[in-house]
Amino acid sequence: LRNIREIGDAVLTKTCKEVKEMTPRTKELIEDMLDTMYEADGVGLAAPQVGVLKRIVVMFLSAIFILPFLSLFLKRIDRIKIYLQQFVF
Repeated sequence: LRNIREIGDAVLTKTCKEVKEMTPRTKELIEDMLDTMYEADGVGLAAPQVGVLKRIVVMFLSAIFILPFLSLFLKRIDRIKIYLQQFVF
């Protein structure tokens, strides 16, 4: 688990770097972020919130929420990479 940064932490005001490839280290970060998010009873977490300046976000979205908006989401979002650990239906 990682520590969640709070408002006032300088890392939250800095520019993040783009993730250009999925490496084992990036995958480990994503797994850590998911574990941290679940432990905090959250529904989303961005890498800067755990002190990492990368453009990564993890989210928990139930099928009830995402399915009606999926086509709209895919049409409007360009250049996004999604890593799904699991999808619960």
